[in-house]
Amino acid sequence: MPIYTFHVFNANGQCLYKREPFRDTSHLEAHDEQYHSIMKSFQALASAFAASGGNNIMLGFRTNKYRVHHLESLTGYSFVVCTDVLTPDLRPKLADFYANAFVEYVIRDPTYAVGVGTAQSITSPLFVEAVDAFIRAGIPGR
Repeated sequence: MPIYTFHVFNANGQCLYKREPFRDTSHLEAHDEQYHSIMKSFQALASAFAASGGNNIMLGFRTNKYRVHHLESLTGYSFVVCTDVLTPDLRPKLADFYANAFVEYVIRDPTYAVGVGTAQSITSPLFVEAVDAFIRAGIPGR
């Protein structure tokens, strides 16, 4: 099942990393934050429908053409992955990716500025390799 896009956003909705393996979309930079805005809007809607005392979170959504998977860390980093509609839920794999790749290669990187208000792009070669491995794992025959 193909992975069309892989995005990482900070708590302010700024795109820190983007990988789109099937096309050159450098001219579509403005659309990056729309992924985050859509997820935040759906999250607010889910919270509004929550029963009193309940807590709903946005897990993702699906259309007839694609599926969007969403994982938000306790620190506010969001991972948004767009895939084929038949791809099963990737949240467990995203949680594993967060713990084993993002924390290891980004958060623990002494050259990376971590914190609210920082929008430093993620350029760690080890992180890029981990994203590529994640994408390849989702694409049969590669």
